[in-house]
Amino acid sequence: MRIRGQVGPYLVDLEIGLTPEEWQRLRLTGVGEDDAVTASPVMPAGPACTAMNASLERSWQDALEWLQQIGEASGPELLAALEQLTGDLRQAKRLAVRLRHHAQVDVRPGADAPLYRWVG
Repeated sequence: MRIRGQVGPYLVDLEIGLTPEEWQRLRLTGVGEDDAVTASPVMPAGPACTAMNASLERSWQDALEWLQQIGEASGPELLAALEQLTGDLRQAKRLAVRLRHHAQVDVRPGADAPLYRWVG
């Protein structure tokens, strides 16, 4: 069985092999072997995928540097800056989530929005 997709900015390509006993357990729960997606050969990441990941990594580094330089920003201010940096609101939101969980970023509740503070 093969699962392909994306988790945040990361592409996921997962192949799962099941034993006959595991298939039997799945049949008992109503999922049959015929329902499974057929496995296909794993394709290496193409140039477009590699370029996209490099671009996201540059945006991530730029976001870290921006917050480090500014010191503290409200959630809306941060999101606006990240959107300007990436040119895409969806990517900006992903970067904001990554920042929220970064060890050198402290997020505290503010009066109207969270405050992101560099503690590096």
